[in-house]
Amino acid sequence: MATFAILHEALAEQAKHETALSSLTLVCAEKELATFRQQISAHQSELLILDLTLLGENPLETIHTFKEQAQATTIIVIYAFAKWELIQQLITNGVRIIKAPINFRLLQASLFNTFSTTMNPKIATAPIPTFRYSANELSRLQEIKSGVDCECPNHLADLVLSLQSFEDYSQRCQNKNEKDAAIHAMLHRKTAQARVLMEEALTELCRHENIVLEM
Repeated sequence: MATFAILHEALAEQAKHETALSSLTLVCAEKELATFRQQISAHQSELLILDLTLLGENPLETIHTFKEQAQATTIIVIYAFAKWELIQQLITNGVRIIKAPINFRLLQASLFNTFSTTMNPKIATAPIPTFRYSANELSRLQEIKSGVDCECPNHLADLVLSLQSFEDYSQRCQNKNEKDAAIHAMLHRKTAQARVLMEEALTELCRHENIVLEM
């Protein structure tokens, strides 16, 4: 049975009054960084759910430390507002992002989806590549003018953005049971595969059109 720990003021309070999923065991739910650190040092947890605002000045370093202490395999960070650069760094480091606000029941549905591959071995577990293009880069490609009378860069950027959005949506869909989770996991995986192909096509197109996305 999978175990998880929470560092989040509102969710820690809600966790006291809610029943967790039968397939997941809550080992600790804390509101303060120091207390949470002590708890996960004493209790291993496969999944850590962390409030970005409670992670200090160097969230990535704190996450790495917690991951080592708890021997966690999955990290979820909940945020309300954050710099895009930090969000990209978190994603690049394998952290799953959830936008606030979120309550404990919605979190349960999200956790069910996260661990559906563990509960159902028929679901493929191959890692999904992170986004090659940021939202800012795709937004610029949507507006860029090609060297010839062609709007392929604009339309392809639209397509990649749409795939990114649906990929994220399918991962966040609520699940009533394991069959729902399996379908959503399949949609998420297949959409990611399509997105990777279109990202490769967009890269080739930009190279052909001599389009350089300056930072």
